[in-house]
Amino acid sequence: PGAVESLTVDEFLSKFIDYKLKVRAAREAHLDTLASVKRIHDADRGQVAMSATIGDADRDAEARQVYAAMQHKVAQMGGWIRPAQILIRLNQRATKWQEIAAKRRVDSLYSVLQRGGDFASLAHRYSDDRESSLNGGLMTWIRRGQTLKEFEDQAYSLQPGEVSRPFMSPLGWHIIRLWARQSTLPYDSLRASLVRMVDQRELRQQLVA
Repeated sequence: PGAVESLTVDEFLSKFIDYKLKVRAAREAHLDTLASVKRIHDADRGQVAMSATIGDADRDAEARQVYAAMQHKVAQMGGWIRPAQILIRLNQRATKWQEIAAKRRVDSLYSVLQRGGDFASLAHRYSDDRESSLNGGLMTWIRRGQTLKEFEDQAYSLQPGEVSRPFMSPLGWHIIRLWARQSTLPYDSLRASLVRMVDQRELRQQLVA
């Protein structure tokens, strides 16, 4: 008695809707100004707000369980990798001349890399992946199942520091350099996404706003 219960998202949503309906009914009956109704209103609002935050420790514990299971699975599939890429984008409806031009361009860049060219500089200047090119082609940590199979197969075949030959995917031509490989990543680096997975935090925050 007196303890605040930890609610699931569905339980919280049910209480929130019930609270909103009681407030609406009181207003329609012009009872919302009565002191007794205001006390109930304030108590319910406090309980709903606390329900949205009181379970953070439990949610963190659940997120850690998901993390442990995921890391074990990821390690079995080759771990995490951090690649950099140069992308020469090629539309799947490209003309024959566009295909030839893209192949010449990627072969030229690969030739420069073989002669000692700087990967980051070339990616920054020539890659069509505008997001990673701003960082010299460097991408975020990825695991299998997060991107194109053609890309993953090439990236996972490399050792850190190695550069792939040009290869195609549905996006066009790629050249990859593998910067790093790890069997696991620290929990803190994944915590935000893990918590969103287990408790739909964004939905709950919108409801109590």
